[in-house]
Amino acid sequence: MKFEEILNFAFLNCQNYMEEKHMRKFLALLLASLMLFGLVACNKDKAKAPQDEPNVDAESVDNEDIVEEEVIEEEVVEGDEAEDAEVVEDEDAEEGENLGYEDPKFYTLNGALEQSPSNWNPLTWENNTDSRVLSLTTSGFYDFDFNPEDPGEGYIIITEMAAGMPEDITADYAGDPNWNVPEGATEGYVYRIPIKENLKWDDGTPINADTFIYSAQQLLDPRMQNRRADEMYETDRVVTRARDYIYQGLETQISVANFAEKNEFEDLDAFLAEHGEDAAKINWAEAFGKRYDAESASWDQGEAEYAVVDSGMTFNELRELFIENFVNEKEASEEEAIDAFNNLAMVDYTYPEVSWDNVGIQKEDDYHIVYFLDSKITGIFFYMYSGIPLVKEDVYEECKVEKEGEELITTTYCTSLDKSPSYGPYKLTKFQDDKILEFERNENWYGYHDGEHKGKYQTDKVVYTIVKEPATRLQMFLKGQLDGYGLTSDQVSDYRGSDFILYTPGSFTNSLLLQANKEALEARQEPGYNKTILTVKNFRKALALSIDRADFAASVTASSIAGFGLLNDYYIADPDTMSRYRDYEDAKRTLVDAYAMEYGDDKEFKTVDEAIDAMTGYDLEQARELFDLAFDEAVEAGLMKEDDKVQLTYHASEDNEVTRKYYNYLKTNWEKAVEGTKLEGKFILDFDPTDGEDYGNNFKRGISDMTMAGWSGAYMNPYFLMTAYLDDNLRYAQQFDTNQKLTIEIDGKEVTLTLNGWYAAMNGQDLEHPYGPNDTTLENRVRILAAMEKVVMEDYTTNPMLSANSAELRSQKIEFYTDKFNILLGRGSGVDYRTYNFSDEEWEEYVKEQGGELDYK
Repeated sequence: MKFEEILNFAFLNCQNYMEEKHMRKFLALLLASLMLFGLVACNKDKAKAPQDEPNVDAESVDNEDIVEEEVIEEEVVEGDEAEDAEVVEDEDAEEGENLGYEDPKFYTLNGALEQSPSNWNPLTWENNTDSRVLSLTTSGFYDFDFNPEDPGEGYIIITEMAAGMPEDITADYAGDPNWNVPEGATEGYVYRIPIKENLKWDDGTPINADTFIYSAQQLLDPRMQNRRADEMYETDRVVTRARDYIYQGLETQISVANFAEKNEFEDLDAFLAEHGEDAAKINWAEAFGKRYDAESASWDQGEAEYAVVDSGMTFNELRELFIENFVNEKEASEEEAIDAFNNLAMVDYTYPEVSWDNVGIQKEDDYHIVYFLDSKITGIFFYMYSGIPLVKEDVYEECKVEKEGEELITTTYCTSLDKSPSYGPYKLTKFQDDKILEFERNENWYGYHDGEHKGKYQTDKVVYTIVKEPATRLQMFLKGQLDGYGLTSDQVSDYRGSDFILYTPGSFTNSLLLQANKEALEARQEPGYNKTILTVKNFRKALALSIDRADFAASVTASSIAGFGLLNDYYIADPDTMSRYRDYEDAKRTLVDAYAMEYGDDKEFKTVDEAIDAMTGYDLEQARELFDLAFDEAVEAGLMKEDDKVQLTYHASEDNEVTRKYYNYLKTNWEKAVEGTKLEGKFILDFDPTDGEDYGNNFKRGISDMTMAGWSGAYMNPYFLMTAYLDDNLRYAQQFDTNQKLTIEIDGKEVTLTLNGWYAAMNGQDLEHPYGPNDTTLENRVRILAAMEKVVMEDYTTNPMLSANSAELRSQKIEFYTDKFNILLGRGSGVDYRTYNFSDEEWEEYVKEQGGELDYK
């Protein structure tokens, strides 16, 4: 089975540092979060990838938890293998006998959390600490394991709760109208999963197909609107009618295009023939960035609210407004204007009732589940999204709370010790809010009895202590009380030469975001002080070219490196060969073009590789030319007066060492860059660290001039990640035009589509333009992705700055599976892989022998 056929990550989640098992386990739990992903916009309080490594703290990426990081979430299946572990093997043991660790010694994994979890319900969990519990108490259908021949490269797929690999039975349902399987389809739409027959809850209650169906029904229950329900329909996996089931009875607004499709109108003319004189609704901010007053037939100068409202016009009238605005102001074609109208004009809609018999998760028998999908997924794509988070029926029903006068049902499931059933390798045995969590082996977990997990899970007990301060956590680590520590930016230099320090790359790219919302900027500027020059692309480009990324990374971080592209070196273009996206010629040229570098026989750099090797993102001479050009453009356009000063503000969540470093570097750098230009003495950069956790959303709404934020995740599927820069609900740069046209040469033919159109085609969502993963060559998809990345970067509203690495100290007490870093599996630092150099008793004695404090320098 090809890797490419097996792995499609759609991982949207908010986390600055994700350890391997925790990240993979998130998949086994659910696909959930992006608001990116799934998609979920992320602030610090949003979902983070589940982890079971208690040693990680929030500072592990240069203390950049203050950075708005969005993660496109990837549901990676779980399971692992430890090395050199002491295991008592009994070849004559029968199924049901414990074949796990029978070492008489006891091993406890000690970690720290900044705060207590509040809700570890698999259907509704919210943040990183919640997910820590789930990573220990749940399991998935499948998982990845290290390639035993070379732990640093590749992987193998193993079964967990599944009894075998999924069977693709698409051909049996091809053309079936009830399940929307295309005529003639042979793969990717319908899968049968066998379930192990020895699955149990921690109290011994059996788990079978009914458990999975009940849990799926609860996940999608329209009366509960569970936070994690979108894993069934907002990712690459779209379970047939899952969205319709949870939305049934919901009164909302949908686009004209969506409404026409649901009601089988042949085209827009057919819709307008019936509804053209009906009252239309619109989100003015999303559609135009400004508000229109139908009564006075003029554009209102007030800020447009980001909400769907009555437009004051009929659909016919609103259509004409789109054409007038797009053609005259945005210089778009009438066809593009009508397309925008189709997708942005809104219609009142009530979702009809849907029977569970028509939802694409069905029980075939007691130990087989069948998935029906609206989107074709093959191989690893399916493994990523096949899991169903389970809830124990009797406990779950007891925990439901129905309040008189309220439509939605709430639940107290997994909010306390007595309401927390486990079906994973450990169970919660102690919980004191803001103090401690303890987990012990779940002896009824199948993995201790199936003979397939020998050498794994040496850990007998996991303990999390709630410790808010990094300095306290470091001291606990040095005293042997914690089994790992994520270094803060100011601590890395103290341990740089340590034999126990580990640097871990990640997919997170931190970018400098520059505001381009003219109305919002204008509303916040004062007489004599200008902000609207930010709407001039050449000014944004000048700011971007004034920063040496390598110097910036060295000056403001401890372990991160220069970031040049939206997609850093971590991203994989081809999971089959593990080839990196940035190694392809088209991806290299995107960077060279974005930073205005030239190469060729008569140039300073002879090849694109030479240009890449010399890249810093810094070109002061060109930046100064652009500052002058932008100044003239702004004055000529009436955006500013010649004697105005440019006063911008860098926004952050809080005032701390890291945010101050960012601000001070930018201020000093730009004040020097404008010397000798028309902006010399006229550039002011202020600092506002009061946005709190809303700083990312504040930028989206136009409330701030600039901030640092970014996205990570989906590192095995960078084609999907582009949604973070295109989706209206996700992208920070709201003024960026996602409907602009882009022409790309594919197989010798020039093809022109909008950016949104290219995204759909590249991800296999456009049958007329077959550029999906199963439709065209890898080279073509890379070329499309590189061209799209270039367009986003050359808008200079999103300027990559840092490729985030993390630094951590590994305890002398433990060993990881391998020293090699595997891009999919990390080093095997999860609770399943970790092995111990000391038992609890031996460790205590060792620490005493060292005088009560360990030396890691």
